[in-house]
Amino acid sequence: MLQFSTRVLVALGITLCLVFLSIFPDIGYHGSARVNRTSLRYYGLYAMVNYTYSIIFNPLTYPFTWLHGDGISSGDSSMMVLPEGTMYSRLRWPGWREMEADALTQTVYFNIPPNFLMLFVIFIAIEFAKMRLLYVCLIGGIIGFIPGGVLGALITFSIGVFIVAFSMTKLNKKVLAKIRNIFGKSRQDIINEKSWE
Repeated sequence: MLQFSTRVLVALGITLCLVFLSIFPDIGYHGSARVNRTSLRYYGLYAMVNYTYSIIFNPLTYPFTWLHGDGISSGDSSMMVLPEGTMYSRLRWPGWREMEADALTQTVYFNIPPNFLMLFVIFIAIEFAKMRLLYVCLIGGIIGFIPGGVLGALITFSIGVFIVAFSMTKLNKKVLAKIRNIFGKSRQDIINEKSWE
């Protein structure tokens, strides 16, 4: 029971770290948003604005979004704009650049819940299969996305898979050799035993 809880907690911790990283530009996504300045409408303590966006999600931090067919997407949306400040200081409305940054962040936040669940399931599977070396592939893919986008992520992820497969092959050979030495007799040992009979 303790092992089960530990594996679930490790999977949850890694998922939370990855989701936290995925909200940062260049790590989780590349994109831009443009606010339609003529669409801004004030309603007292809030305003509404329309914007257009174009975004490319990192396939390793947003796997559900890619499976859903929205890994590279663009479109129109709207958002609520709130003034900044407190009741003790003068309220001010955010500038256009701030609104565009908030618009892109809103687009990203809508994609977090389903991807969180999918990543959690993937990491639980990795933990229970005892294949933690696969995290190397994931880290490689995330690093590759920063300079190279989707292509960079896929190339570095593939390199990570090759490294993991090579390491596991070497590891398995060493483990099998140890098992033979401990539990099995070599052919030469059997021949030597027969020669003594």
